[in-house]
Amino acid sequence: NAAKIRLEPGTHDFTVKFQGPADSLKMSLTGIRDGRLRLREDNGRIFSLDLNTQGTACGGISLSPEGKYLVVRHSTTHADGKRSMYSELKRLSDGRTLFRTADRLEWMPGRDLLVYARKTVSGRDLITADPETGEETMLAAGIPEGNFKICPGGRRLICFTSQEGPKEGP
Repeated sequence: NAAKIRLEPGTHDFTVKFQGPADSLKMSLTGIRDGRLRLREDNGRIFSLDLNTQGTACGGISLSPEGKYLVVRHSTTHADGKRSMYSELKRLSDGRTLFRTADRLEWMPGRDLLVYARKTVSGRDLITADPETGEETMLAAGIPEGNFKICPGGRRLICFTSQEGPKEGP
């Protein structure tokens, strides 16, 4: 049984698993362009387009008001083009990751208190959480979809929503 794998230019990792007599396995590697085909043992990668279009990248960081914690937002682009995001909370004194969540984390102005929106059956609730204990408190219920910002002093919430306008003809 012959199997062929066609690889686009770039760095590729693959494993060949074979079950049968060792002398019956035959493999060949062919480089079509200039015969440039190399096996690397240094774990390096050549620069290719997929390094820019796929994988996980830092989508932003936010230092807590008292400087004890850091929120790191990660964005992952998958091979099919779909994106996923998650936030990590890190304690700076020891570098430990305290938790990860798909929620977008913000800081309460002037306090080391996390704020995020949680989807519920009835809409979205605004939640605060203590980074050290994880204790959560509901700050507001039924906030609209979209981004938000808490005003300095923590007494007002600004919600950024979008609304689709009327459709025009062709």
